Amino acid sequence: MNKGLVFVDKRNHSFQQSKNLFLQNMNIFPSQSLLISEFEKIKALVETACAGPGGQLLAKEMQPGSSFEEVSRQLTRTEEFRKIISNSESLHLEAYPDIAQELKLLGIRNSVLHAGQFLQIRKLAVLMKHLFVFFRGSALKYPALSDMIADLIFEDAILEEIHKVFDENQQVRSNASPALSSIRKKIERKRIEADQLYHSVMIKYRRSKWLTDNEESWRNGRRVISIYIEHKRSAKGVIHDISATGKTCYIEPDETIQVNNILFELEEEEKQEIYSILKALTDSLR
Repeated sequence: MNKGLVFVDKRNHSFQQSKNLFLQNMNIFPSQSLLISEFEKIKALVETACAGPGGQLLAKEMQPGSSFEEVSRQLTRTEEFRKIISNSESLHLEAYPDIAQELKLLGIRNSVLHAGQFLQIRKLAVLMKHLFVFFRGSALKYPALSDMIADLIFEDAILEEIHKVFDENQQVRSNASPALSSIRKKIERKRIEADQLYHSVMIKYRRSKWLTDNEESWRNGRRVISIYIEHKRSAKGVIHDISATGKTCYIEPDETIQVNNILFELEEEEKQEIYSILKALTDSLR
């Protein structure tokens, strides 16, 4: 029997058997159809319109369907989505990150995700939460689309754990751990002390007419003051760099070296504590 053409012998088949046989053998979209080339063009358009890499891959792999039930289901979903757009529903769809690499790392024992990777996961989780809330609340209105997430679970703890660590500015919160809170308070006090010392030194250098127009900058991770090269022996401190023209040197005054050393040590402690926090968060998500 050729697909797409069904002959039914009523003497040997019930109506339901005939229907089943028809559904099994019919070919809604023959593989040799001239429309296949047009279908490929449509796929390409769909792929470019997808908001994320997962959708683009699905669009690229999409094939014509020959199952009546599947085609009917997809058409129903399409119609429901058209209604969502027409009704200006509060379904916010936007580009979403590909977290395949992050998921791969989570599967590796003792791995630690960095801040940017957690923020990628958070962005995707926020989008997914919105989808779950929308379709769970619209199950009667859009049953075909809502059915797509019927067997899925959204884990609120993912967002909650990330939110405990990162603030809205995508920075690790000071209260992410008691140790980090303590370290940052010490850093803040030492920075105020350093500002006062630098201000005092610059007043002295300015009176002596040693300062260049740039005054302050950073060299080798250290806070320095720009002075004219001819005064480098008069100014007490560590010279970290000399300009390409040879007219300016960048000095870390003696008065500031001790507080800068303490700041450097505290900032290193801060980095280590943040690493410990991110390691704990990685383990939690894992």
